[in-house]
Amino acid sequence: MLSVRQLRYALAVWREGTFVKAAEKVHISQPAISEQVSQLEATIGFELFRRTGHGVEVTDLGRTFLLEAEEVYLGMLQLNETASRLRGAQGGLFSIGLSSGVTPFLVPKIIEALKDVSPRLRLAVSTATTRQIYKSLLDDSLEIGFTVETNPRVLPRELLSERVASDRMTLVVPRGHRFTRRKSVRLKELEAEPLIMNELSVGYSEIVMSMFSDLGLQANIAAICDNFTTIVAMVRAGAGISLIPQRSAGIEAASEDLSLIPVRPNRTIHVTMVRRVQKMSPNAELYTDAIRNHLLDAALLSG
Repeated sequence: MLSVRQLRYALAVWREGTFVKAAEKVHISQPAISEQVSQLEATIGFELFRRTGHGVEVTDLGRTFLLEAEEVYLGMLQLNETASRLRGAQGGLFSIGLSSGVTPFLVPKIIEALKDVSPRLRLAVSTATTRQIYKSLLDDSLEIGFTVETNPRVLPRELLSERVASDRMTLVVPRGHRFTRRKSVRLKELEAEPLIMNELSVGYSEIVMSMFSDLGLQANIAAICDNFTTIVAMVRAGAGISLIPQRSAGIEAASEDLSLIPVRPNRTIHVTMVRRVQKMSPNAELYTDAIRNHLLDAALLSG
């Protein structure tokens, strides 16, 4: 009998072109995925792939089989959603991951985008680092993610990224800091200040680091945090200052004990919606389109 898991593995080999890359994609070992595909070939009675020195080539029979297998696999995803709906689970689950620095201003927009979408899906919303969001998208535990745009070399080729909003960086300092009454601050003045940062190699901290390096400056990094809320809490406690996205800062960090100050020169950052290249279930595609279109209609992009 055909196995849905074996179909998934065979489709991964077809898309990736090698067993090694397919194994990485579905997070199992290369021998394990080879064994599962061999069992599938034994069940159907013909080879799907020819092993070559550079990977695999799909056979003529295999191509015909895999084209239909892809439809069957997507149909099984839809059938699972139908079963969930009949069980009273409101049509299934839709998982969204957000970088913490964009969460405060994006979540209200996402909820607004989905208020009239039918069928109703249960939302699972989580915050994570950019790299964690990429990993969760690749292992199918997230449908879509929202991150600050990174260097294209960092984005896995299995993922698509589209700009949906723009922002600027703003300086956040504790009330009573020497910059509190300033209308703006030059970046050079921050070189000696203890700086609290997010993950350094991707996300908005990547942009902060480039802002310093482009001027030949060296950032004085005092702490690295994995989320926006902790960064703000540390600034509030007097552990240092930080440069964070302005839209979220205006919601989360504006309070009597913190000051938000423009910094110059500044840098435009772009917030991206990230998803897998391969098609999702029909309901997941419906939710993704609704969110994407609402964000683009909200005219959050500039520059």
